[in-house]
Amino acid sequence: MKKVLKLVPFFFISLLSCIVLGITGFILMNFASMAPFHLSFVLRALKSSLPLSVLVSMLVVMLCWFGLRPNRFLSYLVVAILGFLFLAGGSWFFARIPDTHASSSGSTGITAARIAYAEGIAFYPMGVSHDSVGQTLVADLNRTDSPRLTLYRGGSFDRSKGELRLGKGSDGAPVDIPVGGPAKASDASGDAVFARFLSDAGALNASLYLAASGPIGRYLLFCGAIVILFLSLWFFARLTAWALFNAALAFIAFRLSLAVFSALNDQAFRRIAISVAPFLAVPFAFPAVFAGIGFLLILCDVLLSFLGARRRSEP
Repeated sequence: MKKVLKLVPFFFISLLSCIVLGITGFILMNFASMAPFHLSFVLRALKSSLPLSVLVSMLVVMLCWFGLRPNRFLSYLVVAILGFLFLAGGSWFFARIPDTHASSSGSTGITAARIAYAEGIAFYPMGVSHDSVGQTLVADLNRTDSPRLTLYRGGSFDRSKGELRLGKGSDGAPVDIPVGGPAKASDASGDAVFARFLSDAGALNASLYLAASGPIGRYLLFCGAIVILFLSLWFFARLTAWALFNAALAFIAFRLSLAVFSALNDQAFRRIAISVAPFLAVPFAFPAVFAGIGFLLILCDVLLSFLGARRRSEP
């Protein structure tokens, strides 16, 4: 048990390192919108980087297993608890902090990677420029059931009407959101691969922060499913005897798992998935699938570790 507890400080060191890197990257990509600098900018950077930092830290800390060789099952349990506490607690906290950064006259105050609200609609733009937005996740909070999510490919500001006009979304319908005027913020630039990664990370953030505004039970189950899914990816890092191949396999699995959140916000993808597996139409079915896959991979890894230890102990 003492060896397992040694994973705790390594987790905090890894999490702090990932958060610092995330905040630094956020500041560099949004440097043009920093003037005048305000504490809320750092809070937005922390809010944007926290979920991914927690998930990456869970995988990085498991590298310590090779040096410490603690109990495999207890290692998963301790890291999962730490990851869940920081992911669920941090996301719930940041989802309730308003942005106090003062915007100039005529600005909407809309910024990238931050939830905004207008007349019962919550929307999360993943990129914002002077007169347009990139991919935007929209939730109708007026619904009595769980908010319906729709992913829009982008839109533009109508200065005369003070509206954000989003084109056809994943449900096929356009939407106009009253915002008061054009936004002032810079959009992250980069190559297509990196932009796709930022988009998928933004979809993960949006899903978490929007879920945090809903029923607490569903939100906690959603966070638990995410933690289990991403922690189980460590199975691929020990699948074969070739370390580099394992690392590449684990990275691919991580990247595909992250891309799932963008896909789930696409109504066309959801319709196809439900047509193939009708049980996915049940509320909260997708997080249940995440948790099921994660538990299966973790069980396989624990069993393989146990069998390997028995073989090594045999004369």
